[in-house]
Amino acid sequence: MCKSYQLNECTLGEVYIESIGLISMKEDMPQKSLLIVGAGGIGTTVVDLLVPALARIALGAKVTLMDGDTVEATNLGHQNYSRADIGKFKVDALA
Repeated sequence: MCKSYQLNECTLGEVYIESIGLISMKEDMPQKSLLIVGAGGIGTTVVDLLVPALARIALGAKVTLMDGDTVEATNLGHQNYSRADIGKFKVDALA
């Protein structure tokens, strides 16, 4: 568990997970699943922050990302995609 004095060693996702109380489920997390619906502005932020934190505290937890949309040039300014991702399904670009 990250303590406030160790903040430089914690990811933002870990800090968020602890602040909402998910850290208490750490022992149960390998059996848990996380469903992220949408890979737009909010979904990409959730992926960027929470998934790496979950990988560190809950090896084996299942993360599923759902979005039927493809990356368009208009997504590049405010979502975590690159030019190489244009035309790909958002879930494939984030995988």
